[in-house]
Amino acid sequence: MARFEYDLGGPMLTSITAWRSSDFSVMDDLTGIPLNDLDAPSPPGVPLPPGSFTAPGNVIDASDEKASQWSQELRLSHTTDNLNWVFGVFYMKEEVDREEEFYTQYSTLLQGLGLAGEGNVLFVQDNTTESAAVYGQVDYDITPQLTLTYGARWAEDKKDITQNSLDLLGTVPSGVPLILPPFEAPVSANDTWSEVTHKVSLAYRPTQDIMLYATYSEGFKSGAFQSQTNLASVASEPVDPEIVENIEVGMKSAWWNNRAQFNLSYYDMDYSDLQIFELNSQFLLTLLNAEARSKGVEASFDIAPTENLTVSASYNWSDATFDRFINSNNLDLSGNDLPFAPDQALTVAANYRFNLSGGSTIDVGASYSWKDDYFFGPQNRERERQESVSLIDANATWYSGDGSLSVDIWGKNLDDELQLSNQIVDPTGVTSEFYMPPRTYGVTVTKSFR
Repeated sequence: MARFEYDLGGPMLTSITAWRSSDFSVMDDLTGIPLNDLDAPSPPGVPLPPGSFTAPGNVIDASDEKASQWSQELRLSHTTDNLNWVFGVFYMKEEVDREEEFYTQYSTLLQGLGLAGEGNVLFVQDNTTESAAVYGQVDYDITPQLTLTYGARWAEDKKDITQNSLDLLGTVPSGVPLILPPFEAPVSANDTWSEVTHKVSLAYRPTQDIMLYATYSEGFKSGAFQSQTNLASVASEPVDPEIVENIEVGMKSAWWNNRAQFNLSYYDMDYSDLQIFELNSQFLLTLLNAEARSKGVEASFDIAPTENLTVSASYNWSDATFDRFINSNNLDLSGNDLPFAPDQALTVAANYRFNLSGGSTIDVGASYSWKDDYFFGPQNRERERQESVSLIDANATWYSGDGSLSVDIWGKNLDDELQLSNQIVDPTGVTSEFYMPPRTYGVTVTKSFR
């Protein structure tokens, strides 16, 4: 990344040029159980075919993705006594080549659901995205206490994609999650989405230490194409872009000679065509559109009761639900909670600094965080629920007098809570669970050379 700034004698010109390349490979055994044995006989006297009493199924998912991205941004900004403004343009081009392979085995009983006993299918995706934007924002002080902000952004995204679905074993039926015959030839498609979004905000400062504000803002997320499909016709159908409108009102305040801060806000976000991922009844990861709403209250409090002690706390209450969502299995999920959206969350932290001889210091800190229960999937099935969880972290850090050396002794999740990071439930009932780290501790040494 290269950043250049040039003073034009008032306005400031900023140029940001960035290039990034990545190569990502991963393989997951999604069931975590031994491979099944389709030749294993049933117990004596049990009139079931071989392979009925073995591991129910295995799913091994391997992905390889190569990506490169280049972007350029030019920004012009200026500040006067009562006016701040910024104007900019942005361009980005990204190329992604992705392959995802599924090796599957299913027991004789599950094959009765129409599943191949053994399968090996490959999804290939080559995607090129071009994104351009023009934006600007103006902050105008109507009075010394009242500031009006207006911003607008025009964005356009174009995606060109070529996809293919292959059956590497030629089984009948094809392996999961392809199931249907492979594509006869690669499928190419493209689409372009553009949107103008706005932001309007009014900030009022009745005193030097209190600010009240109200904001209306909009957001835009471009459309997309399905990354896994067993029908060539679906591979060329785009998913609509996502639009969100947000209204937020709040207060930011400082007290006790800036030794205490209290912030409070209420937000109401209305989503149109919210993009939702879900595993359908054909084992395919689908991307669908939904209408949803998320509203809530956020509060934070920071205080320094002594020169060396700081205490902070934050609380969030939210209500995030689908207004309208018919999923790929034709289930009406309207009214369900959005995934990964707990109703409440709380964090409390404290830090104390010990001043040592020679100018060195030791910071000792601890934090407690708690989240209410939430769901991993839009169906809100009980098996998709993460129970409420609390985490305790702590650390002690020594800093040298000149600040060039630090030694941090830390521990995370000290009460060793079991917390899921993600979960997948497939149509046969097999559940794949991914966990956050258990109790973890270590030492981090940092040296700065000046």
